[in-house]
Amino acid sequence: MNEITRKALSIEAFEREGIRVRTDRCGQSSPYGGRKMNEITRKALSIEAFERGSVDFATFDHEAHVYIAWLYLCEYDVATAIARITATLRRVTEELGEPEKYHATITWFYMLDISERQSRQQHRSWCSFRDANCDLFADDKPIWRYYTRTTIASDAARRGFVLPDKVAA
Repeated sequence: MNEITRKALSIEAFEREGIRVRTDRCGQSSPYGGRKMNEITRKALSIEAFERGSVDFATFDHEAHVYIAWLYLCEYDVATAIARITATLRRVTEELGEPEKYHATITWFYMLDISERQSRQQHRSWCSFRDANCDLFADDKPIWRYYTRTTIASDAARRGFVLPDKVAA
């Protein structure tokens, strides 16, 4: 079966045909190498497309946020990456008429966390980074080890970066 045909099939179609579906280390089932975000979506996401606003923000999920953060941090130093992603997220949420969706503390937390993981782990590809950092995509995300829900829900945390209010376990 060629790659195009394989990608056109759903996981259910694979299973109906008796083809074993791989599960990656993060528990995501996929016949295409264990990635949740599909190849087409990932290839369409770039810093340039993100900054132009030519990304389908209706489907811009948590993994897409982490991926774009990873791209910025591969390209720029931490301070520049945070400044650029912050400016773009603020502008885009404003343009969409939903400025309250931008959250400074969550943005800064993930940018700093991803940067630290990149420097410690030295992954050369998104797929290897994702597979080694499954907790970034779990329901119990790492941010909850450092912040209470009350703090994250506060206006202060939404408007600007707030230091963690919990001791990490």
